Amino acid sequence: STKRGGGTLIFLKTGLAYTERVDLKTWPESTWVELVIGCQVLVIGCLCRSLSSDPSSFGDSLEESIDKISCNSQIILVGDFNASSPSWCPTDHYNPSGRILEPIFQTLGLTQHLTSPTHLRPDGVPNALLDLFLTNKSCSVVDVCTHPPIGNSDHLAVEGIVSLDTMKNIQKHQDCRKIWCYGKADRPNLIRDLQNADWTPVTTATHIDAAWDFWKETFLSITERHIPSKKLKQLKPKLPWVTTKEEREIKLKHYLFRTFKRTGLAPDREAF
Repeated sequence: STKRGGGTLIFLKTGLAYTERVDLKTWPESTWVELVIGCQVLVIGCLCRSLSSDPSSFGDSLEESIDKISCNSQIILVGDFNASSPSWCPTDHYNPSGRILEPIFQTLGLTQHLTSPTHLRPDGVPNALLDLFLTNKSCSVVDVCTHPPIGNSDHLAVEGIVSLDTMKNIQKHQDCRKIWCYGKADRPNLIRDLQNADWTPVTTATHIDAAWDFWKETFLSITERHIPSKKLKQLKPKLPWVTTKEEREIKLKHYLFRTFKRTGLAPDREAF
């Protein structure tokens, strides 16, 4: 095609493990990738909506894609949406697309972070914010800014900085795993209390969820009285791009370094 503009592309650093989410491509001009960072999932979508396309159809396609993403995932959406709103950029006015897409973004739990114009007039002066940087609530954005256009583009380049440490710390702050010490259980009293418990609400509940909630709460309250437990610290998640061979080599490197640090000998330093 000789048409200028349009199309999407995502560049990723060499060696970074990712999966292309073709199932999320509900809009023709869109590219989606999924990255695993520690124990967290980051989904990045790059989209382009032309002025001639129906914003309502675009919103429906976006909603279909978001519904397919796990609710625990971090989501970043970028691209030329050709929609403007004064709530995104104070110097802008609503265009028809902005009036339609803004409430759709809010319904999907997406926040738009860029606040300065990105589209350039023929004289090179920025005049409207059309390129958006959207994230869901679980994604921590440090900063979003613009840079000079790439090549002869009439759009400024957009840079967004996301705190990956926040993603890692989600796992770090989770409770330790609870382990039941069944060998030390007070079995006679456990059996007695389970037999004497009133389980009537389980059989008379009008909804299966209510029956399950009562059974679970009653059962756990009894077991906690008669079965000791302890908490184990969660192991650090294995990096998906580190193979078993590389893991062995890393352990060997650390072992050789500790040996050299302990002895200070030249042969040990050479081995390291």
